[in-house]
Amino acid sequence: MEIVKTLIASLLGWPVAILIVVLIFRENIAKFIERIQVFKGPGVEVNAPIGQAAQQQQVQAHNSPADAVTQLMNYGGGSPLVGEQQELISTDLRNRDIDPESADAAHILARHLAATQLQLRAEQDYRVLFGSQITALRTLNTNGPQAPESLEPLYRQAKTANESFYSGYSFDDWINILKTRGLITLVPNTANYFATIWGQTFLGWLVENKVPDKVY
Repeated sequence: MEIVKTLIASLLGWPVAILIVVLIFRENIAKFIERIQVFKGPGVEVNAPIGQAAQQQQVQAHNSPADAVTQLMNYGGGSPLVGEQQELISTDLRNRDIDPESADAAHILARHLAATQLQLRAEQDYRVLFGSQITALRTLNTNGPQAPESLEPLYRQAKTANESFYSGYSFDDWINILKTRGLITLVPNTANYFATIWGQTFLGWLVENKVPDKVY
């Protein structure tokens, strides 16, 4: 079942989206946490071993499941906008004849949270990358795997045109940014780079959102 992008689009990032999901499904989440053996989250690790004695030991060493839920629900701080956004999402679900407490709603919100995370990741990558690196990524996507020496002219050309801007970046630094962002990787057992699935997705995001090219 598809739900329009406006459900999540106005959220500032995944921590707020997680807060909304937790607030809406707090009772289900609490029951779920009681059944799991290990729960990990930002700054939280909860172990729930079977057996009263073992459970008492773990309570001393880790936060309780209730504490974990409370910490997740505190994402977004005390801004009243978070509660307003939560209510807008719940209302939109009801208008589509979807119970906000239902499993369908949980799957919908989880999917839109995943899409929001990828959107945020693309925006972060765009802020970090140079125009010449985006050009290199497009080259790999269009022409297939390339050796580093085939990509280096793109770096040299950009550095010649913007010497001061590139003064602190070697070619290795330049290409490593693409690697560490998960946009390119080596073909196994070769020295050739190719665009990863994320690299291809990022290029698609640029086109879909009509993102302007960078000068450098």
